[in-house]
Amino acid sequence: MKTRIAVSLSVLPVVVCLIIGGCATTAKITEPATEGSTLLVGRIEATCEDFAQMWNMNGRHTNNISIDLRNLTTNEAISVRSRGADGIFFIGDPEYGIYTIEKLSYTSRGSRTSFNLCHLLNDGVIFAIEKGAVNNLGDIEWHAKCIERESKEYSRAGSHYTYEVYTAHRYRKNFTELRNWFESTYPQSGWNDENWTDVEYVSK
Repeated sequence: MKTRIAVSLSVLPVVVCLIIGGCATTAKITEPATEGSTLLVGRIEATCEDFAQMWNMNGRHTNNISIDLRNLTTNEAISVRSRGADGIFFIGDPEYGIYTIEKLSYTSRGSRTSFNLCHLLNDGVIFAIEKGAVNNLGDIEWHAKCIERESKEYSRAGSHYTYEVYTAHRYRKNFTELRNWFESTYPQSGWNDENWTDVEYVSK
C-alpha cells in the first residue's frame, strides 16, 4: 500500500506537521509477570529519503517509532513505541483478541522545525494473539520518500513549496530470524522458556 500526502509551507522558519532517530542501545525487555504470561513482540525500521535537511528525517530510524494497534474484539486502542538500535517493541499481557495495526508515526526534531511523519496502514491485515505465548510479529519495514515541488503562489512571506510524501510498509514475516535475535540478545530472559508462536497475518 502506498499513501500520498501533501503539505504547503513557507521557506521561513516554521513548525511543520505532516499526517502520514538516533538510537539508544538495545532496550531492556519486560519479563513475564507470572507463569503463562503473554507477550506480543516485533521490530520496526523506518527509512526516509529526500526530505529537507532541516527536518533531520533522512536515513534509518528504529527508536521511538509509535505503533498504534486496535483490538477489534474489544475495540481497545493500544499504542507502543519502539526502543533502541534494533527497533524492538512489545506489549506485555495484551488482552486476547483479533488485532490490526492502524498507524505508524515518528517525530524528528531538526535545527529549525519538528516533523511528524505518520503512515495510515489501511491494509485490512489482522492477526490473533494467543494467550500464554510469545506472539512473534517479525519485522515491519516502513519507507517514506519526499518530493519537493515549488508552488506558483507567492506572498510577502516568501516562496511556498509543496512536499509530497509517499509511504509504504511491509511485514517481513522473518519469524525465525527475530526469535534467534531475541534469544541471543536476551539470553537470560524468561520469555525464552515460553511457547513461541508466529502470528498469522490474514487479509480481511
